[in-house]
Amino acid sequence: MEHRIVPWKVPFILLTLLGVLEVAVVCFHWRAIPHFDVFMHLLGGMTVGLFIVRLFRFDRTMPAVLFVLFCGVAIGIAWEMFEYVIDTAGILSVPMSAFESLKDVAVGSIGAVCATFFTKNP
Repeated sequence: MEHRIVPWKVPFILLTLLGVLEVAVVCFHWRAIPHFDVFMHLLGGMTVGLFIVRLFRFDRTMPAVLFVLFCGVAIGIAWEMFEYVIDTAGILSVPMSAFESLKDVAVGSIGAVCATFFTKNP
């Protein structure tokens, strides 16, 4: 069975990500839910990890885990750059610091690696 993304799903996925980001920013900014940002980055990293594992049909070998870790770091850095851009453009006010950004990338990467252990071997 061939897996592919249906074209109408791409804008839906992007709008969903922006909605989740807005909720995360609002909740994190007012401290309504303590450490909600960490939880969101962990889930985001796990989602990326599961996507990579399923896309490439990886098992739990060390090269596969390292590749998933690399993808988690790369996407985490891209996400932090995205947060910086929307903050400087004035679209959303994202509370940022170097420590927060590094913590977010690290937590997302940990989530991506953990995802490799939550899947069955293909």
